[in-house]
Amino acid sequence: MDILSDQIKGLTLSKTEKKVADYLIANQDSIGFSTALDLAREIGTSDTSLIRFVHRMGYPSFSAFKREMGSQLVNNSRAMRSSNKYAKSQAAVDGNVIGEVYERAMDNIRRTCTGLDQQRIREVADILINSRVKYICAFRTAQACAAYMSGKLSYYLPNVLNIGGVENHAVESLIDITPQDCLLMYSFPMYSEVNSSLLEIAQERNAKSILITDRVTAPLASKASVVLPASIDGLGVTNSYIAPMCLSEIILFTVSGEVDIENSERAEQIDYYLERHKLY
Repeated sequence: MDILSDQIKGLTLSKTEKKVADYLIANQDSIGFSTALDLAREIGTSDTSLIRFVHRMGYPSFSAFKREMGSQLVNNSRAMRSSNKYAKSQAAVDGNVIGEVYERAMDNIRRTCTGLDQQRIREVADILINSRVKYICAFRTAQACAAYMSGKLSYYLPNVLNIGGVENHAVESLIDITPQDCLLMYSFPMYSEVNSSLLEIAQERNAKSILITDRVTAPLASKASVVLPASIDGLGVTNSYIAPMCLSEIILFTVSGEVDIENSERAEQIDYYLERHKLY
């Protein structure tokens, strides 16, 4: 995304404009998902100053600038898909597939867990425990994370709904969310636009939202109540979800420690039917 830097290089900037320019260059992978007002607040300036600067770069409106940045992000993501990413991975593996996959997985887990704050994990656990309905959401390959989380969480807590998998019905599934509910979402590159819509629904209805994504500067991070980053650097053509699964396990274990499972009549009934019908 050198286009943005090239456009700014030829401008004589005031102090405020330099502040705007520095922010845009440093966060160009997420600005395509922000409103002018939200972006101005993040920068610490007025939306008028931001829009005026966008005009100076040659864009007729902030919407046009936003579309261009979103398009550039998609193009950059696509550049590392399929054959390009596969070729890069193959060059790095150098024949030792088992060792390279193991090291990459351990590195992802290490980077994810090193950046974790136990207090933040407890905050997430409390949100899940205290919410009336827990909506769990992810799409495409990340759906595996949502399926795992919702399946395990439903043993500890009632009213856990997995609404991921089918983007066409996701809005209808979440539209009844209330301030007493929460949304837990997994979102990784390439980011699906429906994720943004679902977070907006939760935000507008004052429901808590937990976003597990690849970094704190991810495009949707500003729309979530809590953001938990997980490293997904994988070999081949796909993301690796080992670290997000590990993070899910950490959340689940924390929830289990705060819920009295041994004296839970609900858990006892679940165990009865699982044993009765051999549902292992």
